[in-house]
Amino acid sequence: MLRHARTVAEVLALNEQYRLPPLLQAQMHLADSSGALAVISASGVRTSHGGSQFSTNWDVCGPSGTAREHACWRYPIAKRILNERGVSRESIRDALEATHQNRYGSTIYSHVTNLSTREFDLYYAGDFSRPLRFRLADLIAGGPRSLLMRELFTEAPVVRAFNAWQASGAAAGVKALRAAGGPPERLAESLHELHWNALNQVNRYADGRTFFEAWLAATGGKDPATDFYAGLTALTNGEAEKAEASFARQAEVDLAQGDGPGYGRPAAGFLRALRGERPADANAHFELEGHHDAKFVGVYNITNNTVRAFLLRTKTGWARDFALPPGKIQYAFMVDGEILLDPKNPVTEEATYDGDAEWVGHRKLNATVIAQAPRPER
Repeated sequence: MLRHARTVAEVLALNEQYRLPPLLQAQMHLADSSGALAVISASGVRTSHGGSQFSTNWDVCGPSGTAREHACWRYPIAKRILNERGVSRESIRDALEATHQNRYGSTIYSHVTNLSTREFDLYYAGDFSRPLRFRLADLIAGGPRSLLMRELFTEAPVVRAFNAWQASGAAAGVKALRAAGGPPERLAESLHELHWNALNQVNRYADGRTFFEAWLAATGGKDPATDFYAGLTALTNGEAEKAEASFARQAEVDLAQGDGPGYGRPAAGFLRALRGERPADANAHFELEGHHDAKFVGVYNITNNTVRAFLLRTKTGWARDFALPPGKIQYAFMVDGEILLDPKNPVTEEATYDGDAEWVGHRKLNATVIAQAPRPER
């Protein structure tokens, strides 16, 4: 779309011509310097020109339109801030700060784009006090290249802590973060981000425990998702019973809060899987024999993080059933943070996943085809 279209109208025309199934899985947000705006979702298209348009984590193009704006807690907050204060660099920044995620995940980056001046503000790791400002012309002048976002924020406390962690261990990372100072809530958010990174990106589970314990001390156990993070930490460090108890407590908290502020209820899913409940539409079985001394075994590259794809201990090793989209997948096993090819599957190929090469480990993965799940019996 960026290669072939210059305006929102041209993108909408392309969308009509190439309505590809993968495009139905997400929303696309469009704007051009004339003031044309559009949101494309699986339900349709919402357009306007000039003024403002709001879209957050729900289908604003659906049959109910904005009548269901309560479906995402972010929507009314952003709408109120921008309606009351107008659209400006500062008001958008404040709306982003008020709606960024720090529970069951975290907002990695946010940006504000002025399409008239072609200027950008980039915010990293939930820190809205220090934007990186740049112009599109300067970006293009640098030529084609790829940068890790943290390389642009070397003075940010969380980046300094990350670098200390990589160089000298998790305890050094915690020490560097505390030495950086700043508000207590920023310390807690940064520790949460490092904990999440350790478990879900670099797969260093003992380090994740170090960051979790520091985060727990910083929050005093008052965060409403404490038991969820405790469960993840226990699960990845080989303490399945402790993980189950933590997820059970978190599931009760989530149920008592109703739908809560739009975060969903992931603890309940982990709990069902730990208790051996097989998905009704399961169509994939993964099994790894041996590795009885391992603390954590998961299936790499079938979900957005390996922790979600954990396997359960069996008499002969590790196994679990999953419900996956049909089609070819590339996968491997993750054993205590190390990628291991499936010894029972001779089919391998170069990974097509275009991820962060510094933690992928190697690019060769197993390949297999997942069939359509059978219809559950009535």
